[in-house]
Amino acid sequence: MPASTTRSSTSAHCWSGPTVTRPRARRSRRSPTSESGGVLTMVTRASRLVLLNGMPGIGKSTLAARYVADHPGVLLLDVDHVRRMIGGDLADNAEPARHLALAMARAHLEVGQDVVVPQLVARLDQVERFEQVAREAGATVVHVLLLDEGDRDEDRFYRREGDDAWHEDVRRLVAREGGRARLAAYEEGLREVAAARPHLEVLHTREGEADESYADLLGLLDPD
Repeated sequence: MPASTTRSSTSAHCWSGPTVTRPRARRSRRSPTSESGGVLTMVTRASRLVLLNGMPGIGKSTLAARYVADHPGVLLLDVDHVRRMIGGDLADNAEPARHLALAMARAHLEVGQDVVVPQLVARLDQVERFEQVAREAGATVVHVLLLDEGDRDEDRFYRREGDDAWHEDVRRLVAREGGRARLAAYEEGLREVAAARPHLEVLHTREGEADESYADLLGLLDPD
């Protein structure tokens, strides 16, 4: 679902996470910076793994798709879509899909291209797997946590609309795993992740305003 974001250096009023600071990020992989002695010098940066984290329905996939559409060469790596490519019960495919996604991320980062992953990652050990892949590929990680500005993450999930069959698959999976209790567990996991990663970026979101969301994300990832 589209969302609008407001960048903040502190957590939401009801979010007990840490103070956050903006990760260092540059616009392009290679850009001219200065001319010395008639020779143009170039500044390069490592490729980036951008993890857009947050509750289901918060707008992760919408923002990721829009960013990739505007940035040729960047890979949109939606683990949920990989999960649906594997036959059988979706509930059994989470780990195989994650394993495949990590391998894809490593391969793309190693050739110097950025990867954007819109994915709920509510366990620190799973966050560490993405971080490890980035390190092994010589890349950096930009971890962005999307939160609802009014603390309505669960309600937004149930109001989520769209013609993507995955939305309905997610609803069924959540219902099978406990419904709102499962969503509450996800939220608690995200709190723990935020506490363990004090330098991640928090973007507070407002429902239904995609343009503002995207502008704020660009301000984070492409500040120049």
